[in-house]
Amino acid sequence: MSDALPETPSVESRPTAWLPLAPQGVAAFALASFSRLLTVTLVGGLVSGAVVAWFVNSAWFPVVGQAGRNLPAAGSRIAARLEWTGPSPMVLAANRYLALVVDLEHSGKAGQTADLQLELTRQEIFVSGLLGGVALRYPETIELSLDQREFIPWWGAWRQALITGIVISAGLGLLVVWFLLGLLYAPAAKLISFLFSRPLPWRAAWKMAVASLMPGALVMNAAIALYAWGWIDLVRLGFFAVFHLPIAWIYLGVSPLCLPRPAATERVKENPFASATDKNPGRKGRNPFASEE
Repeated sequence: MSDALPETPSVESRPTAWLPLAPQGVAAFALASFSRLLTVTLVGGLVSGAVVAWFVNSAWFPVVGQAGRNLPAAGSRIAARLEWTGPSPMVLAANRYLALVVDLEHSGKAGQTADLQLELTRQEIFVSGLLGGVALRYPETIELSLDQREFIPWWGAWRQALITGIVISAGLGLLVVWFLLGLLYAPAAKLISFLFSRPLPWRAAWKMAVASLMPGALVMNAAIALYAWGWIDLVRLGFFAVFHLPIAWIYLGVSPLCLPRPAATERVKENPFASATDKNPGRKGRNPFASEE
C-alpha cells in the first residue's frame, strides 16, 4: 500500500470560494483568484455598510429630525461659534441611542440621557459616551443654519443621500481595512500552513488571511442588529466589538488544515552496487558461446 500523500487537486476539483464562513470556505480563498476575493470582500463590505446605515437611519436619524423640529424659528447658526436664540440648557431630542443637547456654558445640567450625546456649547461640540467625552472645535470654514425653517427642508433633501454615503463609505472603508489586516495576518497564515505541511506562497497566505476576517464581520453585523433592536446594551456591543477580532485568529489556526497537501514525489534510489543489467532489466548481455549464423 502506497504512503504517498494525495496530490494537489486540479483547478476543476478545487472547492468554490464564495462563502468564507467555515474553515473550508476560508481555505478555499488561498487557491482562488484575486478577482474572486475582491468580489466577495466588496459584497461583504457593502453588506456591513448597509447594516451600519440601517442602524443610523433607525436609531439616530429620527432624533436628528425631531431636533430639527425643536430648533428656534430663526436667528441660530454655527459659524466658528454657536449663535443660539433659544433656551439653554435644552434637550433638543433624545432616545436611548442618541441625545442632542444645547448647553452654551457646558454646565452639565442636561445630564447624560443616551449612549451617545452631542452637546452644543458656544465654542465647541462636546461628544460624550460610555468611554468619556471629547471636545471638538467648530470648523471655521463651515456655516450651518440652525433655523427650523431652513434645517427641516435641508434635512429632508439630504437624508437619503447621507444614507447612501454611509453604505458606500463604510463598505469601501472596511475593504481597505481588511486588505491591510490581511498583510498583518499573512505571516501567521504562512507559518501555520507550513507547520501543517501545507506551505503557501505569500499571495495565497494573504488571500486566506483576508478571508478569515469575514466571519468576524458577520458576527459584528449581528451584534449591531441586536443593539438596534434593543436586545443588548452598549456594553455588550462593545464586548462584541472587541472579541469579534480573535475570530479571525481562530480561523487562521484551523483553516490551513483544510488546504490540500502538496503532491508527494517518490524518489527511487539507485543501488550503487547493481550491474548495468540490473539497472536496465530490458537490456540483455550477448552470449559469447553463441554461433554466428
